[in-house]
Amino acid sequence: MKSYLYGLLFLMVLASCTSKNESKAQKAVDFDLLVAGTISGNDTIVADTRFIAEKWGAVVKTQSNAKNNVQLKKFRIVKTRTIGEDPQDCYLLMASTPDGSIKVGTTLYLKENKFYFDVKEISGRKTSRIIICHGNCEDKGCLPQVVISDNEKHLVCSSCIDCEKITGQVY
Repeated sequence: MKSYLYGLLFLMVLASCTSKNESKAQKAVDFDLLVAGTISGNDTIVADTRFIAEKWGAVVKTQSNAKNNVQLKKFRIVKTRTIGEDPQDCYLLMASTPDGSIKVGTTLYLKENKFYFDVKEISGRKTSRIIICHGNCEDKGCLPQVVISDNEKHLVCSSCIDCEKITGQVY
């Protein structure tokens, strides 16, 4: 009887681990379908900041060689104008560290009052490009910006002496 109960318990634990792994894999596969936020009138609302902070924080930590986890706060969606050929409106999802020394951004597109990540396929994987702007520029803010060149959007950081640009990808 004991061995039967232990066997049953083992199978239940195994089944619960499998379903958790499948759930995590599903999130990674559906990243291009993830709603980043919504718009209602003039207000924009960022969706799941915890998920985004986890994904972006891991990339920021790796790309900036940070020794500790990077905490991103102050998530917001902003409407801005592109720089360069044929300036146009675009949307950025931005976040920053509590001290404001690191700002992260990515481009979004708006469809039926919902914001989605601009996702590109690179080497067979769908990825969202992010820009990490690291520095404290009093006059320009060291902020993510979008430049259009050859009809393609490129993420850059605003120009200033103390602003380091680091690019990354989120899968």
